[in-house]
Amino acid sequence: MADPLKNKKVLVMGLGLLGGGAATVNWLIDHGAQVTVTDLKDADVLAPSVRKVEEHLKKGARDGRDYAQRAKRLVWALGKHTNAMVDAAQILVANPDVPLRSPYVQHALGRGIPVHNEGTLFYGLWKGKTVGITGTRGKTTTATWTKHFIPKSILTGNSTVKPFLAAADERASVAVTELSSFILEYFPSFKRSPRIAVITNLYRDHLNRHGTMQEYAAAKANIFAHQSSRDIAIFNADDPATVTFLAARPQAQVRYFSLAPLPAGQEGVWYQEGSVFERIGTKERPVLAIPEFVAAWGEHNLANLLAAVSAAHAAGVPWKQVQERIAMLPTIPYRQETVFQGRKVRVINDTTATSPEGGIAAIRRWGGSNCILIAGGTDRELDYRAWADEVRRNIRTTNLMLLEGSATKKMRRSLGAWGRGIRSYGSLEDVWQAALKRAPSFMTSVILFSPAAKSFELFQNEYDRGQQFNALVRKDME
Repeated sequence: MADPLKNKKVLVMGLGLLGGGAATVNWLIDHGAQVTVTDLKDADVLAPSVRKVEEHLKKGARDGRDYAQRAKRLVWALGKHTNAMVDAAQILVANPDVPLRSPYVQHALGRGIPVHNEGTLFYGLWKGKTVGITGTRGKTTTATWTKHFIPKSILTGNSTVKPFLAAADERASVAVTELSSFILEYFPSFKRSPRIAVITNLYRDHLNRHGTMQEYAAAKANIFAHQSSRDIAIFNADDPATVTFLAARPQAQVRYFSLAPLPAGQEGVWYQEGSVFERIGTKERPVLAIPEFVAAWGEHNLANLLAAVSAAHAAGVPWKQVQERIAMLPTIPYRQETVFQGRKVRVINDTTATSPEGGIAAIRRWGGSNCILIAGGTDRELDYRAWADEVRRNIRTTNLMLLEGSATKKMRRSLGAWGRGIRSYGSLEDVWQAALKRAPSFMTSVILFSPAAKSFELFQNEYDRGQQFNALVRKDME
């Protein structure tokens, strides 16, 4: 069957640096499209991504002539967007960082040009079963663990590990997809949802993109908007935002997960005294024994586990098989990850804690009189009062180290008089050295890098921040 994209003029708007843009360009070239790549950043800033595309062109070519033919189908137009570029395209593929309200995207829609992102392209191509997972916190862990429980499945949607179109040609029975609100924003016109949809939770976030919590919730709700009665939607019964999603009247079978017994009439799973129970209809039974889980992984990961096992069982995995694989759960890079463990100090990299709620989860797990907390970064209109309460309860004033940034100023205001005299540092190197100097004050100590904020003022993104932190740890601790 002929490739539907062969010889199509495709405009990729937004190359980016996380890997998804490069994977999209590579996939389109491999499938015969004529690709123009545009981005507001120039070639110097985007050099790592440009290099990934150029290397892929060379690797995929049979010989010099084939390389020349492939390279001829790629045009770089970096440093700007224009309506003329849009007009010349037959399809526009927007990077997740390009909002639906972009004037160029709206121009394309007004001209009747099909608009996609890497997620909608993947969902249009994938022929197997799909599990979609979204939420403000926990979606990466939940998605990774869901994949772990489902045999012959692939995990995609996390652009730093496996972008959507890097997985589109793989063979598997199930695709477990991590779906951000940025990806889901484009789903309404596409009119497709995963067969199994999971929303882990909803907190105040990404308002610089969506404007209001209502719009943010609406983007998340697209994950179940086009499900049918044969599909399953899984919600967090403990999250107040679930009421908002239920008001959208999901057409799928609704299931819940909870850290406490579910009210009568709700189907799903819950945790109680070291066990997981399931209710379907009126039948209740214990299905998993996890007596040591909270001590090993923390309570926030208990919710992620319940969401993951719910999705895996809905995908057909027997409870016995789920139970066997709990002991082999993978750790997730940059999510409360132990990057050094010595006799007297443990170092935790939690760079993906980009919100107050993420920081709170880490403090609850690792906080104490011997915990040295490194926090701070870029503000996104978030409220740090609850984070400040948690810090005051669990961290000594002498053990709080702040990295300069717009969110850090808000953190200071939220801490009030308690935080007076706490120093801010202008570089990751400086704040790390301060924490390292403080660590010998205790018999054993924990250095917790949990910023509770984004990172754009000092870093490209939170992954760049995490990589730089790990490099400092390796330099001084190994």
